[in-house]
Amino acid sequence: NDGSAEGRRAERERRRAEHRANNPNYREKTPEEIAEIERQRRVRMEEEAKKWNIAPEDAPDEGDPVNDDGTYTMDWDEGGGDEDGSTQEGDGGDDEDDEDVMDLD
Repeated sequence: NDGSAEGRRAERERRRAEHRANNPNYREKTPEEIAEIERQRRVRMEEEAKKWNIAPEDAPDEGDPVNDDGTYTMDWDEGGGDEDGSTQEGDGGDDEDDEDVMDLD
């Protein structure tokens, strides 16, 4: 194997031939068997997708926060905070009159 595509292909074919020679019960799959395996794989993938997919009517609007349990809430819409969700003074703004900032110039 010299690292080229042809070298890798030759190595793969050599290993396949070696495997076939060392396993007396080995036989090639027929196109029908391959098609059935693929059909079963597609069925499994659809079932998995159903577990993970969210129906469009259940999905939150893009940008809305989602909680760990899959629910979503928008706390800042219920009052008690600024537009950015902050409730403390000076925790999100660029106010220049903050007294705890020291000018070192």
